[in-house]
Amino acid sequence: MFGIKVKRLFPSLQNCLSSFDFNIRFIAILAIVNFIYKIRFTGDNIIAASNLWNPTWLLFGPAFYFAYRSLRGKDEKLSRRWWWHYVPFLLFSLFYIIAFLTTKTKNVWDNPLYAGYQNSFFVISLSLLAYAFYGLKRRKDLDTRESEGELLIFLSGFLVLIAVLYGVMYFCWGVFNINMGVDYRLFTYAILLIMDIFIFRYYMMAGKDQQYSLQEEQILGSGLHREQVERYMEKLRIYFSDQESFINPNLSLEMLSKDLDIPKHHFSLLFNQHLGKNFYNYVAEHRINYAIQRLQDENGKLKIESLAYACGFNSKTAFNRYFKLITGSTPLQYIHQKEGSSDGSFAKEL
Repeated sequence: MFGIKVKRLFPSLQNCLSSFDFNIRFIAILAIVNFIYKIRFTGDNIIAASNLWNPTWLLFGPAFYFAYRSLRGKDEKLSRRWWWHYVPFLLFSLFYIIAFLTTKTKNVWDNPLYAGYQNSFFVISLSLLAYAFYGLKRRKDLDTRESEGELLIFLSGFLVLIAVLYGVMYFCWGVFNINMGVDYRLFTYAILLIMDIFIFRYYMMAGKDQQYSLQEEQILGSGLHREQVERYMEKLRIYFSDQESFINPNLSLEMLSKDLDIPKHHFSLLFNQHLGKNFYNYVAEHRINYAIQRLQDENGKLKIESLAYACGFNSKTAFNRYFKLITGSTPLQYIHQKEGSSDGSFAKEL
């Protein structure tokens, strides 16, 4: 019975880890928890408490990593290796508990386990730097014009700043015994608050965009006549029959409105109410269909990244996401599925 429950629990955990929103909100919660844990407000000023650093710092990196992966659409191996990212957290959690429970004297530094744990905070720098550099190194896979990609770039920068501050503190305090004159931990917790501000701003902007779309539909209603819809649809069909139109990476709703001489708010009605999709999804469908045709024509002898740019996407991440949204599989999965009906060379160039 217990085994069945565990099997049911793991898929739900993996679904959470594959969710961008879950990981970003988890980062926000971690920032608040660590701020409350360490900051003390006295009558005169604000200080960083001298209690043990806690292992939840080692959860920031994995949460950032899985948020990044959720945008890249690479979840094929998540079921086998996701838990490795939490091994440092589990090990230092055990270290934390032992150090806390075995400290029985007033002078806590008399306990070598306490001192050893307290001085091991350099692992924060190592963890944050490793994950932040992973994201920064692969930032070209993110479309920074999209709010999710922009947020991850900011978060990776904040993680680097915190890692550097902790590294400076470790070498000054723990290695060279230098009195820095200021507690740099206060700066790290200030950065945590700034991270939460950026995350809050991201969700505020997303909520405003959704609210604006709903208000726009309520105000305009179904204000397009059938003749207008038919005329607009014909213009769209002709415009998108030319592949050069939709593979243009700079194509926007404003450009389309100007080229076809159709008011922008009419486009909103046409896409949302009569086509049941927004402008970006409509364009992405044409690009993905074009990508599938290219894969078939070239017998799969195309690199995914090159194909993404050839189809008008600004990043491999956006291409993977829309490809999976429209076809139900990632580009690589799609190619492997087609290999069965080919000569076996369909994916060899990838």
